[in-house]
Amino acid sequence: MTNFSFYNLVLLLCLSFVIYYSLNIYLFNDLQATVSKSDFRVAKHHALSSKTEITKGNSFSKNTTSNSLLSVQKAIVVKSKILKPVFRNKNPKYIAIKQKLWPNANIVFPSTDKLIGAVINALTTDSIYSMKNSRRGTQLKLVLELTNSQLVLFKPSWYSRDEIMNGSVYSGKDRHNSEIVSFHLAAVLNLRYTPIVAGRRISLRDSLKYADAELLQTMPVLNNLQCVYGVCHFCKSDEIVCDDKQNGTLEGAVLFTIPGKIIKYRSPWQRTYKEQLKAEWEKNDNYCALISKKLNFDVLLDLIDAAIFDFLIQNGDRHHYETRENRVLLLDNGKGFVSDAQLGRGY
Repeated sequence: MTNFSFYNLVLLLCLSFVIYYSLNIYLFNDLQATVSKSDFRVAKHHALSSKTEITKGNSFSKNTTSNSLLSVQKAIVVKSKILKPVFRNKNPKYIAIKQKLWPNANIVFPSTDKLIGAVINALTTDSIYSMKNSRRGTQLKLVLELTNSQLVLFKPSWYSRDEIMNGSVYSGKDRHNSEIVSFHLAAVLNLRYTPIVAGRRISLRDSLKYADAELLQTMPVLNNLQCVYGVCHFCKSDEIVCDDKQNGTLEGAVLFTIPGKIIKYRSPWQRTYKEQLKAEWEKNDNYCALISKKLNFDVLLDLIDAAIFDFLIQNGDRHHYETRENRVLLLDNGKGFVSDAQLGRGY
């Protein structure tokens, strides 16, 4: 009995040890699994929290950046309104096409740039969106609005291209082809002070829908042809230009608008336009010495260039001159190329 009890006790102890050991292993594994899941949930929570914080941070950063950019943009817009023309022309808000970046003082276009051809082509072919009268100067000019709100001047043809003018060197109306040739000659001579000019034909009849109310009042129909006489110092209702009978268009010259502030001055060598009355520069031998003390030296040199240029194109009508940033521009070259017989007369 004692032996039996002893063996039973040993067996019971062994069985208890196995059960105890098994329970420990089970509980340990279960606890480890529970902790891992808990850690995962905590880690996931932290990850989501971090992601939310990053997203909020990025959103705040983006909003801050956006507000900063808007502030900078507003500052640029405000500042651009008080800049000098030479700098304002480089603000995209004031640029219709890239060529407005070119002008520097009185240099209107660069000596070498393939884009000049593109500008000339645009002057010739771009669609017209509006047309109005220009009161600038003494003769008929039309203001055309082309693509990108680009404004250009249109000088109509009053004469055929080969017509010979009689009278003084400044006789008659402006010749549109003189503007065109003057631009190319100035480029050859490196006197790049003229506007870019191109020849163009427009239909006055087709352009009626683009004309403003003031211009429409000066656009009569004569002999079934659409005509115009405009409003200007010398404009008269009995002096008109009309669409051609053959092709239904009016030929003329389109002048690219030079950006910046342009100031007009009376020429110190202006004519009196009276045969019996001489100007001061024609009578006073010391006139040049007097003028050299009054004019800026660069302007004086520019006027000498202008005088040589006018001699070459036979322009005897530069009674005023225009400046841009205190340098002379060669504008209004329509009185050139009167005839071979007139070369040198009146100079």
